[in-house]
Amino acid sequence: MANFRTIQTALQLAIGTVLLALVLRTFLVLGLVAPVQVAGSSMAPALRGPYVTATCPGCQSSFEVGAEFAAETPFADCLHCGRQRVPLAGLAIRPSDRLWIDRTAFERRRPRRGEVVVAQNPSDGSQLCVKRVVGLPGETVEIRQGDVWIDGRPWVKTLAEQRVVRQLVHRDDEPITDDFAYNAGLSRSLNFVSDFMLSTQLEVRGSGTIALDLHDGRQTVRVTIEWPAGQVSTAADGEPLTAAILSETSRQRLARGPVLLELSNFDRQLLLAIDSRVELRYPLGADASPPTGTARPFTVGATGQDTTLGELTVYRDIYYCRQAVGVLPIAARLTLADDEYYLLGDNSPVSVDSRSWGGVPARWLLGKPVGVR
Repeated sequence: MANFRTIQTALQLAIGTVLLALVLRTFLVLGLVAPVQVAGSSMAPALRGPYVTATCPGCQSSFEVGAEFAAETPFADCLHCGRQRVPLAGLAIRPSDRLWIDRTAFERRRPRRGEVVVAQNPSDGSQLCVKRVVGLPGETVEIRQGDVWIDGRPWVKTLAEQRVVRQLVHRDDEPITDDFAYNAGLSRSLNFVSDFMLSTQLEVRGSGTIALDLHDGRQTVRVTIEWPAGQVSTAADGEPLTAAILSETSRQRLARGPVLLELSNFDRQLLLAIDSRVELRYPLGADASPPTGTARPFTVGATGQDTTLGELTVYRDIYYCRQAVGVLPIAARLTLADDEYYLLGDNSPVSVDSRSWGGVPARWLLGKPVGVR
């Protein structure tokens, strides 16, 4: 009996191993899911090719630099504290990120705006590229002052989309630009940034008023929260905009303890969220005047109560450049065909994408990276 059970167990294990091997062969050999390795920096910091990690001797903070940039310059500037000439020479090159591609992702549906896709490289059909979808078939796409415009209106990102692409802001002693430590040594003109997000753990005790000012280099928007009534009002340069009451859910969470408060003006939209619940969404309207720059985009004040702000962090939106360094764009405005998508890289200054390719045919979109937002 023991020998029979041993044989039976071994047989089951063998069958299981064969089935697993068949499944892996189906996914890998037949191409349903395929592993790839990131080679470049066009999607940094979300996806990285080979890179080095530098440590600032001044503030002791660490930051990453693409290996291709570190090979061209021996020093980088620390965007945390502003120290110059942080050494890069001799740093160990870290391996690039690895991805799994789900090649069945678009068999039953179309790619969505904001989604990361893997495509056949229009510049070299033998290579793959990873980009983010921003324009859908039939749409007219344009880049204006760092934002993507679709059919004459800004692409307004959801809170989830803002969190995916936001980039940390460190210094507060000079106007904030689209400088990016990852691209150390890259020679280009920098652009003033006007889209910001404040993220903080907010705790209030007692009754009073919280005021949050957002300065974008063109105007100041104030968001005022009256507590415990929960009334939220907004004004732009002193002119009233909106008035509302926080949801019952958010008022209960504020009453219990700290909440995650997020305030942003990405894509000319004022957004306020509490514990991921969007409480305010208001279009600020397009402004044709160029931003003048701001070093401190947020000011927070409170009266009549005990207010605590923890883990206070400032982010900026991606600033989409009209062209990558050394690459000419094909057109300022592009209307996509019925089967074309407009793809952009998150690291806009160095990404070769639809700004120079034009629309990418749907048949060239091969799949979706697994686990990448």
